[in-house]
Amino acid sequence: MELAGAQVVPFSPVHDKELPAVDGLYIGGGYPELYAAELSRNSSMLASIKRAHERGLPIYAECGGLMYLAREIDWDGERHDMVGLVPGSVRKGQIRVVSYVSGKLSRDCLLGRQDRASWAMSSTTPSLSWMRKSRSSTPLRLTAARASGVVSTGS
Repeated sequence: MELAGAQVVPFSPVHDKELPAVDGLYIGGGYPELYAAELSRNSSMLASIKRAHERGLPIYAECGGLMYLAREIDWDGERHDMVGLVPGSVRKGQIRVVSYVSGKLSRDCLLGRQDRASWAMSSTTPSLSWMRKSRSSTPLRLTAARASGVVSTGS
């Protein structure tokens, strides 16, 4: 992201009370299910991310980041509230499935180079077709966090 011109601003979704002043948020992979109690207890950060979304801050999340944005994580019988932007619950499945999908980006961007990308794939219930695309030529100031196994980066 820095090579693409973004300024990465570190923060912790576990320890910090609110997002720093940024132009976008990328929440990447990690294992939020292992730190669900700590993430859930930081209600001021959860509220800060909701407020940022309401103000129109672009947010991109994948894998563990998408789990963090869900309504709740229910893992091994323990349920913890999360950010609540994704209208669904994350639950531990009985069968572990990991697969990758290849795709092509239409242009170079912070997520990768044109025509060169692959992603881990999972499914969600309900469908995520409600998510909107954000198009902007304005350079983004990013925020990033690595705390207790949870990796988040802003875009």
